[in-house]
Amino acid sequence: MKRCRACRVEKDESEFGNCKKTKSGLLARCKSCMTIAKRKSKNKNREEYLRKSREYAKREYEKNPDKYRERHKKWIENNLDKYIESNKKSCKKKYENNKEYYAKQSKSWKEINPERTKELARKHSKISKERYPEKNQARLIVSGAIRKGEIVRPTICSRCKKEGYIEGHHYDFNKPLDVIWLCRKCHAKEHLQNKRKKDG
Repeated sequence: MKRCRACRVEKDESEFGNCKKTKSGLLARCKSCMTIAKRKSKNKNREEYLRKSREYAKREYEKNPDKYRERHKKWIENNLDKYIESNKKSCKKKYENNKEYYAKQSKSWKEINPERTKELARKHSKISKERYPEKNQARLIVSGAIRKGEIVRPTICSRCKKEGYIEGHHYDFNKPLDVIWLCRKCHAKEHLQNKRKKDG
């Protein structure tokens, strides 16, 4: 039996870690007290602990990268939902912090790859038509009404009064001619608000 220096409780020697420096060959504090002390130290010096942890991980990865890649692949296979959710959050955070940068990148990529941009737009349009047939039907009715002169597309946004290209927004796709006219920015905001209401 040995008394722990921290909690002052006599415990079996198996409850103590090994230490070559001491006469008994065991640590002065029991394993549970050592765990608590380590946890407190981590919380107190969190930034330093994370820095050292990252450096150690980097060194280990450089020694044997194939081993870690294989381990990472297995983890993704076993935790696919968790990985996708984490990736979504990470991408969203990056985008929120660098909106202007990503907008410029997107614009320049579209200018460099016009054919690919058109191909992706066609693909997206096809998927949208298959997934939301009622939306597509409402849009066709509105565009047909504009061509016939039954509806006139305004040039001013009904919300922010900005001039330019104006888009039609439906609150109910079962009433296709019941449309409010918004600029692209206000239209995007409207969809975002509706999405937040649905998510609750």
